[in-house]
Amino acid sequence: MSEEKELVNASGQPDAEALHGGWPPHPTHWPPPPPPPPWEIVCVDVKKVFDSCSNVDCEEFCVQFYPTVAGVTITPAPPAGGPTPPFTLVSCTAGTADVGPITESAVPGEPLLQRITATICGSATVVFTDSATPPVTYTVTISNLTYQHICFDKDVLLYMPNPSMMFGKIEVVTFECLTARFQAVDTVFSVCVTIGLRAIVKSEGRVQLRIPSFGYCPVPPTCRELGTLCEGFEAAPFPTVYPPQLEGTPPPTWPPPRRRDGHPC
Repeated sequence: MSEEKELVNASGQPDAEALHGGWPPHPTHWPPPPPPPPWEIVCVDVKKVFDSCSNVDCEEFCVQFYPTVAGVTITPAPPAGGPTPPFTLVSCTAGTADVGPITESAVPGEPLLQRITATICGSATVVFTDSATPPVTYTVTISNLTYQHICFDKDVLLYMPNPSMMFGKIEVVTFECLTARFQAVDTVFSVCVTIGLRAIVKSEGRVQLRIPSFGYCPVPPTCRELGTLCEGFEAAPFPTVYPPQLEGTPPPTWPPPRRRDGHPC
């Protein structure tokens, strides 16, 4: 009976430390010991990745910002004729990247492959100063998927043996603005942004898998909360009420010594 109590933790779950000598091992323990035997074999409903590939793109996109076009804004509003060139770049920041509809189509002569196509469009913000007196700082914002000013087309082949039960998926890993430059033709101004994109394309399917199980996860620890202003005030140490005494002065004795004439002062 005592042995059974030692094999479970405070939550009533199997204790890996007691059962398996501290599995999983600490990262500094290498090579690690073999994993413990599972408690049971369970059937779980999961999305399985059948195939995947990584893709890296870097491309320049030129977008007109004066006169403005749909999906592009400039603030503050420039005067008639637009900002005064030449322009000095302050910053270029990429925003969010959205994945458009993904389509899967058959590949002639390849029954186990599917052609995965999609468009990834993103936004960007460019800040620059013009050459007016005094210089004016402008912010150009380029919207994303709706207007398709900054878009990458994806077209890859992936293993997908049963298309009716599988689907393509695209995950954007990084979407960055590397640099920007400006173009001017008379009073028509454009900004050309160089965008870097890293993405992962997958073919997935919903399946049931049999996997080894080590029991349920333990109850997590109590969450840390920020607390309120009053809680922080109440937890602070109480301040010193009286002023500090002169260092080196001995504390007074009590009762005080009496004068020879018997008077206490």
